[in-house]
Amino acid sequence: MTDLRQAFEIYYDAASWFYLIAPLVVFPILFVIDAPFGRFSPKNSKFAIDGVVGWMIMESVSPIVFIATYFLAPFSPDGKPPPFNHPSTLLAALFVLHYINRAIVSPLRSPGRSSTHIVVVFAAIIFNLVNPPLVAAFLSAPETLPNPFQSGSTKHSSGVLMPMQNLFNDFVSTLSQHHADHAHTNCWTHPTFIIGISLFVLGLASNIYHDEILYDIRRNAPPTSDGKHQYSIPQGCLYRFISYPNYFSEWIEFIGFAIAASPRLEYTPPWMFVVAEIMVMLPRAYKGHEWYHQKFPDYPKDRKAIIPFVL
Repeated sequence: MTDLRQAFEIYYDAASWFYLIAPLVVFPILFVIDAPFGRFSPKNSKFAIDGVVGWMIMESVSPIVFIATYFLAPFSPDGKPPPFNHPSTLLAALFVLHYINRAIVSPLRSPGRSSTHIVVVFAAIIFNLVNPPLVAAFLSAPETLPNPFQSGSTKHSSGVLMPMQNLFNDFVSTLSQHHADHAHTNCWTHPTFIIGISLFVLGLASNIYHDEILYDIRRNAPPTSDGKHQYSIPQGCLYRFISYPNYFSEWIEFIGFAIAASPRLEYTPPWMFVVAEIMVMLPRAYKGHEWYHQKFPDYPKDRKAIIPFVL
């Protein structure tokens, strides 16, 4: 396990740097360039692939590498994941549940997707080789699970400038064995954990519900002359307020996950994921919102892009 731990130390440092830099680079680019999938999919490109197939390939990477890393437990002292009754087990199950829906259930429910450029698939695979292993390693070592629920807990991470320091040493700064053994007992009933899990479940349900609204539009719309699906204005529930409630719902989902897994607002993998999602999805929502207004002259003027009443 020593070799695995050392290898993952290097990986964790590199991946955390990636997480710090990549969203900052991608964020402004996506305001200028439309990511080539969905309504912005390329026309007649030899590098375009079937949208459903591409989606399933790139999203299936996440649960596979997450499960593998979780059971390898590279930061766990005994090389084993937490016991079944540990909060990390529930968090891991919820993470996998999200990606099973995303990678398998959602594409199978979808009546079809526009073609996707191969570069989108490769970019998503790279992301899914970075994010899930970090989250899984974080959750699979019970003594490193952040524990603000008891007084005197050891500082787990060093804030947003964590990549500037020795990430691994700070990440695996262990709590006392007593703290590690008993932390999860209080965690189950702590309001922060309950609120986090509740937000995750609410966000997941909302994500699925609003995806279904889009699927109904595709099912009922006749194809256009070029074989693509006809677009129309989504209506109902959060679509009354924003153009991308599925994105907003996923933010709620993983903010809840981060609150439950890492309640301190620090640069830990669950919060890295939240930042990365916002930096990628916000420009996409903004561009898509503009597209709706250009496509439909009667598009609701008071409907925001992604945050109700705000943005």
